[in-house]
Amino acid sequence: MNATNNNWTKEELKTYILIYSANADLSASQEEITLIKSKVDAGVYEKMNKEFAKDNDYQALQKMLKFIENLGYSNEEIDALYAEINELFLTDNDFDIMEQNLGMGLKRLFGMIKADNEKQE
Repeated sequence: MNATNNNWTKEELKTYILIYSANADLSASQEEITLIKSKVDAGVYEKMNKEFAKDNDYQALQKMLKFIENLGYSNEEIDALYAEINELFLTDNDFDIMEQNLGMGLKRLFGMIKADNEKQE
């Protein structure tokens, strides 16, 4: 991860995660892109789409973990984000095995973060 990526906002992170999720099956459908663009600022979408295009899967996951922790997501915010990801998966009426697997992986990842949050309370 390069040094220019140290200060994402919650909107930028959400956008990045939604773009990542839309590409779970190796291509984002037009319906998925349209849904993402309806939820975020157009400039943020373009910025984060360029960022996503530069990253491999490992880099993307590391960034998501880092910024969820750095931005101090509450358990409620994590749940809301996961709900948006599920909405995205269902928007093109094609919830394929790759999207299902990513959904389960993100659920586990978010669950670990939520458990850490609870330990800190």
